[in-house]
Amino acid sequence: MLVLALAATGCAGGAEDWSTKGQSIQKTPPPIEQVDLRPESRQQAWSQIPTHKEQASAIDLLQQAAIDQRPILRANALEGLLPSPSSLEPLVRRSLVDPNRGVRFIALMCMADAGLCEDIRLVEPMLEDPSMSVQAAAIYCLDACDIPVDPSRLASFALSDEPEVRSNAITILGLLGNPSAVGLVEASIAQGLGQINPERVKLFELQASAALVRLGEVEGLEPIRAALFAPMEQGELTVLACQLLAELGDLQAQPMLERLVEAEGKVARPIEIRLAAADSLIRLGAQPGEPTMQLIQESANSDIDSIRAQAILALGHLGSARALDLVQARLDDPSPLVQIAAASAMLNISSSSGS
Repeated sequence: MLVLALAATGCAGGAEDWSTKGQSIQKTPPPIEQVDLRPESRQQAWSQIPTHKEQASAIDLLQQAAIDQRPILRANALEGLLPSPSSLEPLVRRSLVDPNRGVRFIALMCMADAGLCEDIRLVEPMLEDPSMSVQAAAIYCLDACDIPVDPSRLASFALSDEPEVRSNAITILGLLGNPSAVGLVEASIAQGLGQINPERVKLFELQASAALVRLGEVEGLEPIRAALFAPMEQGELTVLACQLLAELGDLQAQPMLERLVEAEGKVARPIEIRLAAADSLIRLGAQPGEPTMQLIQESANSDIDSIRAQAILALGHLGSARALDLVQARLDDPSPLVQIAAASAMLNISSSSGS
């Protein structure tokens, strides 16, 4: 899902009313108070969870974002609503005919992951979508809803000259989980991507390795782990590796991720990489130490929108009521991107608490 989510093209225009709540003139966010996120504190009983009113506010924000003029916000909002399938369902239906292929792709993936199969009849025509990536997502969605579908066209998609199409097809082959696809994934890697930027090729190879792991080839973990320590100038590889290892549940990667978070001096990594590693540790169920929690809290007050959003999403994965104050404060952030992250995080916290 990463490829098209990041590739979705934005539209010109200012922030919508829903996204700023009257604060769009702010250039820097107000600092938010530090709270105690130490492991021993997070072991305490739930003393605070989002109220129904707070959850409703988060859902409303995401629903408004899902019809924003900017595709990247629409796509992020759909993913943010995954913990609330009933709220997601009407927006998925609308998004299946979105003019942006990235949003259509995300809508289909969310529909599958949320088990929204009542409207599956709307998916079958998308097997003829102009975008091959969207066709691949339609195959995944139909399969998830137990509708017989011929996956054979994924073979040609996996050998496409278009990096986007090939990456998404390979990812979906992995998610479908049929071990017979191993040979096709390996052939896709061997074929290469021609005159494409070398770093883009490496990103594809990591995604292909993750697909192989999902298909039962556990040795595919090795190149992903190795990418954690790619050169500084290839930071995008390291961020993707962190995300993939969390998705694959690679517990053996925890010490490596901790090194990325805690390294200092000349070997210290950029904050985007450190946050990606911290988030992955949390998603793997590790007990993050003081350096990890301090990093997340400091990043939640960053002047950079993307850093604040990354930190807030990590707090949502933490799923702790202790994180709630930090998340709530960012619902009024001047950046729509951060507000969407905060609303998504709040729903994750609610889901984790069982509310």
